[in-house]
This record gives sequence, structure tokens and C-alpha cells, in this order.
Amino acid sequence: MTKTMSRVFISGMGCVNASGHNSQEFFENYKSLKSGIKIYDKFKDNNLGPAALINDFNPQLNHPLITNSTTHNLAHTFQAISEAIQQSKLNDEQLTKAALSFGVGLALSPKQLVRICVAMPQQANEDRFENPNLLGYNNNLKKLKKLYQQNDQTSIREFLDSSSTHIINSTKEWLKTTKPLRNITNLCVSSAQAIGEAYYDIADGVEDLVIAGGSETFSSNMCLFFHKLGIYSKSHDANNSCIPFDVNRKGLVHGEGSSYFILESEAHLKARGGTPLFELKSYFSNNNLHHMVNSPPSGLGLKNCMNQAIKQAGLKPEEIDLVVAHGTGTIVNDHSESHAISKLFDHDILVHSNKSCLGHTYAAAGAMNLLTACLELQHQYCLPTLNLKHPDPDCPVQHVNSQGEKKELNHIITNAAGFGGINSSLIVSKVTQAL
Repeated sequence: MTKTMSRVFISGMGCVNASGHNSQEFFENYKSLKSGIKIYDKFKDNNLGPAALINDFNPQLNHPLITNSTTHNLAHTFQAISEAIQQSKLNDEQLTKAALSFGVGLALSPKQLVRICVAMPQQANEDRFENPNLLGYNNNLKKLKKLYQQNDQTSIREFLDSSSTHIINSTKEWLKTTKPLRNITNLCVSSAQAIGEAYYDIADGVEDLVIAGGSETFSSNMCLFFHKLGIYSKSHDANNSCIPFDVNRKGLVHGEGSSYFILESEAHLKARGGTPLFELKSYFSNNNLHHMVNSPPSGLGLKNCMNQAIKQAGLKPEEIDLVVAHGTGTIVNDHSESHAISKLFDHDILVHSNKSCLGHTYAAAGAMNLLTACLELQHQYCLPTLNLKHPDPDCPVQHVNSQGEKKELNHIITNAAGFGGINSSLIVSKVTQAL
């Protein structure tokens, strides 16, 4: 006998990123073609420069946990969750019964991690940490000191305050929840998997209410890590520093931020008289089994991942209206994902990447993609890949108009892909069937 799965609804959402300090501000800035990516002089010594940082952020939530933290990661996490709670109209008592499912970044802050992992310069065709060049290491270390003016004690405190354990435990203390906690630290698929596992918790009847999403804080070390791999943008022009699917792409750009959702079962939403905003229809995750850092040229793993998500949602590929792509702006990812999409969808499905607007938020990227999709459903509007002017012919997909475009949207699929060959896809839909 097949078990009937509960429907899963989104009753609240919130975000903070380089392009907006709440979800509607983010949407309006994105729709107005305003990117949060800027050039920062302090990173130029390391051949970096572009980044998508949260600037001029004043948290609306005043809490001692935020005041006592040395980094703003906890502040923008609390802000995003607070926005989602306000939208859902959950009360304090109900929040004590909310499970937490987070995808939070690695928080690579101490100098020691950079010295071990990324101080050696990138060699031709290098994709593994082998044969360290000690002369190059020492030269790079001199540059690194300009990024780390503080003492070691401060560095260690920042590391601890940005850690996934600190973020989720602080949230538990704030909300006084008595329910289970989950944190997935799985690089760029972290928050997509955290949301996906929360979906299964509710669909399988394990939980009725879950706060799910992810956070990422800026780390110079992560920039240097991707610089070592040869894929971090070296552009000195913010407008073309990250242009996924463009033949003139420059690579990826580090972003930061938080995006969180209130997920509820149908029964829980009905019982409290809540309002569903969107329905989370399905989730699937798999592995390419191809390479540690590179996606397969065929895109087969991601194609299968999307296909399984669509099947689980009880839909057909032709019923999907839009793909919010992982779209990092690297040759390998752009080509692989484009071929995955073109092989699965027979119709000219529209595709875009938000990383041209808010950078690559790594652990939070899957949650940012889902939030983008929800905003597009809400406004019935497809956002573009910013500054995409010369589509790469080796990326055979139909891009959203460069200015954005109105479109009837019912079902949107979002992708996340990460090192280790991991793929994750989520499908979110308009609420059409009454509760």
C-alpha cells in the first residue's frame, strides 16, 4: 500500500543579500536591473576585486545574541527568519514547535586554513592540492597579511561566530524551539538539501512545521580558494564581473546573505488558520559520479535530478515554466547545466541565473534560488540574467529577455550543484487547489 504524502506549503519567506535587505527590496532591485556586485579595492592585491557584500545593513531585530556576535552572519540570518515569521503570522508559542533545517557555510576564517588550502598559486591544468610551490606560497602569504590585520584571537572568535553550529544553536535559543535541529554543510547545495530534507520531514508526517533555508558570510579565503582553481572573476568592471551563459563570462563572484522559509503541513496550516503562499511540490538530489569539482559535459546527472523531481511532483517536463539555474558563470558549470536543461525539456523553457545580481552565496545559493522563484511566482514575472549580451552558443537554452518579462507561471524548478558532483532540484508552484 502506497503511503499518501502530505502537501507542503510555504507560508513565509525572507532574505538579506547584497541586492536587498528584505525579499521585496531584492525583487524590486533585481527587476530594475540593479546588481549587488561591486568592485572592492581592498581585494585587488590578490587579483580579486568583485564581490557581492551586504552593505549599510541595520538589523531590525534587536537581540543580545546579535549584539554579542562579532560577525553579521547571525544578524542577517535572524533578519531573514524574522521576515518569514512575520509573513506567516506564527506566534511565539507555535514557534517553539518549529524544527530547524539549515544549510550554513563553512566559515573559513582563520589564517591557518588559508595557509594550508589556498596560499599556493594556481598551476596550469591544476585541479588538486598537490606539489605546493613554497616560493609562491610565501609570496602569497605576504599579500594575505593585508587581508588579516587583526590578531589571531579575533580571527578565531570570528570563525566561531560564523560557524554553522553557532548560527543554528543561536536560532534555537532565540525561538526557544524544543524540536530537532539539522544543519547541512555540503558546500553549494547545503541550503537546497536543507530545504529538501525539511520537505520530506513534513511530507512523510515526521514534522508539521519547519524553518528551513541557509546562510553564507563573506570569506576572503573562499575567494582565494576559487581563485586557486582559476574560476574566480578578475574583472575590474562590476557590470561584467559575473555573466553566466555569456561567451564573455569572467567566472564566479562571492556573495553573502541569508534566505529562509516557513514550511508547513496542510493540516498544521488549516488548524491555525494560516495562509499558504506557495506549494513546495518536490525535491530530489543525486550525484554525478564524474569528478570532484567539475560537472560532466553531458549534464546527465543534473538532467536526471530534475527529471526525478518533476516525476515526484506528479508533473511533466512541459508543465515547468521556468528554470532558476545554478548558473555560476564558469565555463564548466554553464555548459553542463545548459545541456542538462536542453536534453530534458523539449519546449523552449525560459532560464536565468540570479548570480549575476547577488553573486554566488555558496551554502545559501539553493535557498536564494528558491526565494527568487517564489518572488517570480508572486509577481508572475521572469527575472533576467543581468548583463547577458552575447549568449554562448554552447549553452543551448532559451534565456529570459535581458530586461525581464511578464509570463504566466505555475511551476518553477530551481537547481543547485556543488563540489563532489552533488545536484539538488526543488519545484515550487502556485497554490491552485484549495486547502
